[in-house]
Amino acid sequence: MLFLILALVSLSFGVCPGTLNVSLEIASETVDKEGKNFRRADVFVFIPVEKKLIKKEVSVLESNHNILKLGEDLFQIDISLKNRNSVVLEDAILEQPVGKNSDIEGRIEAKRVISRLPYIFEPLTLYPTDIRPGKIVIKLPPVKPGEELELSYRVRGEAGEPMIKSTKRYEVEESERLYMLVAKYSLLFGYGKTKTEDVNLSNLKEIVRGFKLAGLKPVVKIVGVADGKTWNVKRNREVAQERARFVARELLGENFACYIRRAYAGRVR
Repeated sequence: MLFLILALVSLSFGVCPGTLNVSLEIASETVDKEGKNFRRADVFVFIPVEKKLIKKEVSVLESNHNILKLGEDLFQIDISLKNRNSVVLEDAILEQPVGKNSDIEGRIEAKRVISRLPYIFEPLTLYPTDIRPGKIVIKLPPVKPGEELELSYRVRGEAGEPMIKSTKRYEVEESERLYMLVAKYSLLFGYGKTKTEDVNLSNLKEIVRGFKLAGLKPVVKIVGVADGKTWNVKRNREVAQERARFVARELLGENFACYIRRAYAGRVR
């Protein structure tokens, strides 16, 4: 039987006064086996490792759209776009699926958003660059990283879901943060006990302090374990959780409560 609870806290040093500069993950587990080796808390210490990667990826604009039916055969289409890439997109197009004999009615209103607060924009002039059976193609202007565009137009006839496409592939350098396991400790507990004086607790404190002095921010994962020797399954789960929390409290001291208040769901990558 397995019971798992995860809580990840990722804090900058100084958020909780005097705290260690760590990310903390707490989990608990109950097992069907019996014996002192299954009454423990396992502690894993990871350190971040920066690895540079070169990726080839299709660069596209993040888009949201809304289609409003104004009449039996008239549709209002509003689109917002944002460049989430790290390069200027110069080849993006908008493909608007349409029915037979359908067409864009009137002008294509377009804006390059410069500021949201206050709302400042640059008006743009866009025209269809290709009209084929079933779709109308609109060439979009170059969009810088982080820039936004807004488009608004009407289709007379039938209108499908608009699509944003990019034909080129851009080689983008990215930085991915990986984690390397550098230490593992198992702290043993007595039967039904949620506290321990295991010597590994002192060793763990010194390891984490050493990383702090070295300017590293370790990730500490603590898994409380309870064996299957019990008549009360619920209490057994609580014992496993309390073992993990005891180790975390010993490691973080008075700042443990601050960490828990700022907990976010998650897990070590």
